[in-house]
Amino acid sequence: MEKRNGSEATVSAKQILHTINNQLTIVIGKAALLASETEDLGLKKRCEEIETAAHNISRLLDRLRAGE
Repeated sequence: MEKRNGSEATVSAKQILHTINNQLTIVIGKAALLASETEDLGLKKRCEEIETAAHNISRLLDRLRAGE
């Protein structure tokens, strides 16, 4: 594993947080779209659970980002 100084590691962590948040945005959007296109109430509920979990993760990432 490559050794890096503290500032390079911080930049890398910010990039990782940004990438994860971007992927969560896709998950949230796809779950919302699927929920809006189905009549299946069970599927709608599962989509809402996915959206809620993804939003919770996004908020945690925001807290990590603010702590840097």
